[in-house]
Amino acid sequence: MRNLLLLGIIFIHASLSAQCFMGIDSIYCTNGIPDTILPVDTGGYFDGDGISADGIFFPEILDPGSYVISYKNTQYYDVDTTGVFAPLSGDEQYVSLIDDGFSDGIEIGFDFEFFGSLKNYVRIHSNGFITFNFDLAIFPPYANDIPTPGMPTDLIAASWGDYDPTMGGTISWFQSGSAPNRKLVINYRDLPPYGETEGLLTTQVILFETTNIIEIHTTASPDYGKRKTQGIENIDGTAGYVRPGRNNSYWETYNDYVAFIPQFCIDTLYVEDPPVTEVLDDEINICMPYAGLLHVSGADTYLWLSDDICTMTPGPDPDSYYLHGIAEGTFTCNIVGFNEAGCSDTSQVVVNIETCQTAITNNVETPFQITPNPANNILTIIIAANEFNGKWSLVNLQGAEMQFGELTGLKTEIDIRELPAGIYFLIFDAGDCSAREQFIISH
Repeated sequence: MRNLLLLGIIFIHASLSAQCFMGIDSIYCTNGIPDTILPVDTGGYFDGDGISADGIFFPEILDPGSYVISYKNTQYYDVDTTGVFAPLSGDEQYVSLIDDGFSDGIEIGFDFEFFGSLKNYVRIHSNGFITFNFDLAIFPPYANDIPTPGMPTDLIAASWGDYDPTMGGTISWFQSGSAPNRKLVINYRDLPPYGETEGLLTTQVILFETTNIIEIHTTASPDYGKRKTQGIENIDGTAGYVRPGRNNSYWETYNDYVAFIPQFCIDTLYVEDPPVTEVLDDEINICMPYAGLLHVSGADTYLWLSDDICTMTPGPDPDSYYLHGIAEGTFTCNIVGFNEAGCSDTSQVVVNIETCQTAITNNVETPFQITPNPANNILTIIIAANEFNGKWSLVNLQGAEMQFGELTGLKTEIDIRELPAGIYFLIFDAGDCSAREQFIISH
């Protein structure tokens, strides 16, 4: 006896993403590329904003926010026995069947998905099951295992046994509800087993639109001394699900509920805007071995992508960084800013790198005097050599240029009130003559 029962993974009706989905990121960004969401079990389809039926998620077409996606898969079912026995009533259409006979096709009234295939018509068999299989065949009068290849297949067995409607009872169907929540209801009422006057079967099968759930509400299915089956089977008889203990065996039940619920998983995906990474400097000048100073805004953290040109270390202020040159030239460099959600934005900055002269040329004595030293508010540069003309730059210990300007006459004053206390260098460059002097800001 082959019995699929609940082999493998069973999925609850509102399954968690950990059971159903693979490849989901915690947060997606509106400037991100499409991502593929993978189901644990193939054969179903996705639904929701921003996602295709085959699981391609497109965050770039969505606004920031949370989005619910679902995955429906009627290749896999959960057998649920926790629901409430509650048969439905309606305007019934009666079907007259012979012993071991089946009806013509009955229109379901909506698309019903069963084991991955859409069904629009169903046939009712006198032996307590319905089928979507319209191949002509002589069905056996007795129950069989689920699953079993060979007719009948593609079926829902409410109480598959050997019943004879010519001896009494009724078989009927009706539709109820409105889209997208319509139902097809099939009733077997007081149906006697073949050759018996007792053990009457009263049961109801309900097919649900949209959810594709199958419910069986059995008022009475007595044990009449022959084997019966309750379950569902696919079209080729290779897969099926049964109510435990009711697969081609002796059983009875009263006021009983069982449902076959397709795999249905939901999860929430979160979409965030990226930061706007902005470089505040038009360009950065680096005079090696000293560093340039980069100022950025708009993000929480930053990643420098041009380490082959210059490296980046934390600067003296928030959102400032020292750039340490490696190669001479003019380069366009990239920096990426990240927000707390992990979304990013890339910006560019032009960096000019050259090598500075670090020794005095054509002079054996330093031609400058810095007063006072330590300095407080104003730093004074006195030029001892009248012929010396050029530029000055003020650099901290990390090599970052803090201020710069032109030497003016024999005396130049520099306002240093905005600079923090510490050790600094004044670098003088007159083309063929350069020098460096250390001083202290004390405040």
